Amino acid sequence: MTTQRSQSSFCNLAPGDFVYGVRGKQRYFTVLGSCISVVLWHPASRFYAMCHYINPQTPPGESSCSLIKGRYADQVLPYLEKQVLKHQINPAELELTLCGGASSSAADSLARHYQIARLNIEVAHEFIRKNQWQIKLEDTGGQLARRLRFDSKTGELEVVTVHTGTSSYE
Repeated sequence: MTTQRSQSSFCNLAPGDFVYGVRGKQRYFTVLGSCISVVLWHPASRFYAMCHYINPQTPPGESSCSLIKGRYADQVLPYLEKQVLKHQINPAELELTLCGGASSSAADSLARHYQIARLNIEVAHEFIRKNQWQIKLEDTGGQLARRLRFDSKTGELEVVTVHTGTSSYE
């Protein structure tokens, strides 16, 4: 007999959300279009972090708030870096997954500052390179959305392309 895991056994990581911790017990899922998800996993300590950011930079006038906004790469990625340092994790031991950044073919004709998907990917690459982190798995760009599932207990990760007309996340 085959059993099917229901989507309800996963916690939705909505756009702008981020999570981190050690020895987690939750499974997360998210669906990405032009947004980016960065997943960090450290097998030895079972430290995990996952974000779903929408835009590469905080708009002017919003940066004065002291709360970390997971919507913006320039806020959430440095915050996740602080958590890695706080937990004394050697970055060379991190398993990093980078997903998302889909766009339409029409986006290529837009001015560069409107090409959000491309900018989201570039900001992630720049941050990862600056911190000398290594990407274990990358699935970025293209024109199709992705569904990502991550188990914070085991580090198990699944990335699936979501084709047009797909109504199920299973």
